Amino acid sequence: SSPHFSPDSRRVAYGAMKAQRMFIVVDAKKSEEYAIVGGVSREDIAFSPDSRQVAYVASNKGEQFVVTGNKKGEVSGSVDGPLVFSPDGQQVAYRARGPSNYYKWFVVVGNKKSEEFDHVWPRLVFNADSTKVAFGALKGDELWWKVMDVR
Repeated sequence: SSPHFSPDSRRVAYGAMKAQRMFIVVDAKKSEEYAIVGGVSREDIAFSPDSRQVAYVASNKGEQFVVTGNKKGEVSGSVDGPLVFSPDGQQVAYRARGPSNYYKWFVVVGNKKSEEFDHVWPRLVFNADSTKVAFGALKGDELWWKVMDVR
């Protein structure tokens, strides 16, 4: 994937490939190798607001997950950006689908998962103290604005 600069402009991250395996390069250091890194958009790599951490989407054996630092997150059927760091830089939120039902969407923050919806809008917003994330979700023919406690 194309280069992503940190908010302080001192760090850069990008996706690379060698011998059919993909990895992320951050500050010229290579991550673990995966079958796939990133996705189709620039929203699959993100830096924390303080520029200390980087998160990205990766996949092995058909299972997608988010890696933050060097820690692999919960497996999801399909991670769909954007990856959004909390203001304190300690948590990453994203929307996902599956793996049990590809047509149901949910929001993941750390090891917490929202209820499932027919669709989740891609704009996820943390509150100022990083304890809640808000998002729009469709259930049947009803649009809901949900607030998820992530403490």
